[in-house]
Amino acid sequence: MARSAPAVGVGAFILLVFPQAEDAMALYTEGRAGAAHIEDPEKVREAKLVFDRLQTEALTPSAATALVTSSLA
Repeated sequence: MARSAPAVGVGAFILLVFPQAEDAMALYTEGRAGAAHIEDPEKVREAKLVFDRLQTEALTPSAATALVTSSLA
């Protein structure tokens, strides 16, 4: 299966999902300049798209184990 290029340069982020409020999400990021809590719907939507893509492109646990094992051999 061909894989597309990874989402490079995105940085670490956490999507906060609030189940008690329908479709309520926020974005939390940290960097050298500090942390940010973002509620802008467009920025949260973009982060969700990045997360969904990373989740889709990620190796399964067994495939990741096989890759690491083969790299160490």
